[in-house]
Amino acid sequence: MKTRIVIFILMLNLTFVTNIFADTNFRVMSYNALNFDGTDRLTDFQTVFEEVQPDILITQEIKTESASDVILNILNTAIGGYARADFVLDTDLNNMLYYKTSLGILVSQDEIDTSPRDISEYVLNIDENPIRFYSCHLKSSQGSTYEAERLAAVTILRDHLNGLSAGTEFIIVGDMNFYTSSEDGYQKFIADEINNIGRAEDLCSEVGSWNNNATYASVHSQSSRLTAFGGGASGGLDDKFDFIFGNYGINNGSGIEYSTGSFISCGNDGNHFNLSINDGTNSAVPDSVADALYYASDHLPVYADFVSLSGTLPNLFISEYVEGSSNNKYLEIFNATGSNVSLNYWKIEIYYNGNTTPGSTISLSGTIANEDVFVLAHSSAVVWSGTPDQTSSSLNFNGDDAVALERISVNVDVIGQIGVQQVWGTGEVTTQNHTLRRKSEITEGDSDGYDVFDPTIEWDGYSQDTVDNLGFHIAGPLNAPTNVTIMVSETSVTISWDEVVGASVYHIYSSDYPQSGFELDHTGSFNNNSWTTSIQTARKFYYITAE
Repeated sequence: MKTRIVIFILMLNLTFVTNIFADTNFRVMSYNALNFDGTDRLTDFQTVFEEVQPDILITQEIKTESASDVILNILNTAIGGYARADFVLDTDLNNMLYYKTSLGILVSQDEIDTSPRDISEYVLNIDENPIRFYSCHLKSSQGSTYEAERLAAVTILRDHLNGLSAGTEFIIVGDMNFYTSSEDGYQKFIADEINNIGRAEDLCSEVGSWNNNATYASVHSQSSRLTAFGGGASGGLDDKFDFIFGNYGINNGSGIEYSTGSFISCGNDGNHFNLSINDGTNSAVPDSVADALYYASDHLPVYADFVSLSGTLPNLFISEYVEGSSNNKYLEIFNATGSNVSLNYWKIEIYYNGNTTPGSTISLSGTIANEDVFVLAHSSAVVWSGTPDQTSSSLNFNGDDAVALERISVNVDVIGQIGVQQVWGTGEVTTQNHTLRRKSEITEGDSDGYDVFDPTIEWDGYSQDTVDNLGFHIAGPLNAPTNVTIMVSETSVTISWDEVVGASVYHIYSSDYPQSGFELDHTGSFNNNSWTTSIQTARKFYYITAE
């Protein structure tokens, strides 16, 4: 008599839960519009706006509310999608903020009483990140009296900022009329004081005595004209009056981040010291834009790029590390975010010989598709036959160097321990002369670069120059086995299934009564993608997992 057996195969469809990550990039532009009353220079401003494509425009010297509407109309004609703040009449030289409605929401605005003109405050909510923008137009001219008036205004602003909550992020722009960074007003912006909530940092790296100094020719913003007309200053480009400050330590890995090196004095190619911006050839902008800058205002606009972080660090992590022979160095980065990720703000940093500052920095470029990898190789690496996404001669690390994947000054994944020189791991699972491959169950990086590093916890190790899996990675629980078939004989049961990509081992669990749970079944034997066991009971339930 044949024994009748009922086999129930429970296939686990495990899905990998990911973080959806989306940053918002935006450009902030500050422009002294030179006594703009809305009646002339319209096409010039339109040409400038089309060139810069600001997401946020902050202006000074807007004379009337109707003039502020003219600027809004120009923006919406040239680009589209803008709104503005409420117009506040302070003097005949007023501030205004324009912003793309797709970028954020204007939460509030206020005026800070300073002389000779108020400083305007605008609070925007961008991706749930509240950020304060301040437009300043400080007292002009040289001399101790005017410097004291500028200092007084900056002091009032800093006192206001110091009264905000710790961690408040802000951007301060405008026509500051500073002639040198040693001036007291400038120093008040950046000073390290007892209360540093309101401390700022200059986002332009060119700092010094700007006035009539050719050393700073590439950042001068006044005057765009050699000869005076329309009420503007003359003399050509020889002063840096227009600034963008951020809160001190703005690049802290959360909220709003500054894109380092993005500060630009629009149209300034560094070759027009004491000349008009459109004199001869301008290598920074087309002739039509140089002409528009010349006629629109005696100031050049300045702008800088920022990014609003979503609030959650993405699941990018190093999935393979190859510390091979000679220059055969590779790093593989895996994207487990659920969406494509731009690498514009990502870099690899290498900390040599126990140093706490990186000795090599490699800025990454391109995009990683979801559940895909990005391979960075030394430019002379040859052991892998695949094509890397990026090469760099700076990818030079040994087994005792810490390697960090960083996003905007924040470590997202670190191999090794920063500040410690040693070879990490033992046997095959070691950082020296070996390949390390992230275990498939690991779905995020080790962001603490200063804790003790033990590669055996999250990594599998392989001999030197092993690259057979480079360019491919699976993270998280694997897909369930599919096309499962069952063969029953007089004495045995064989279960077969299709290979699961990325699986290194399969497990069979069984139960006589599923309500009481399943246990790992050790009775059978595996033969690639099949498993055979003897029939022991009249009824049995099984399920298969791939790992």
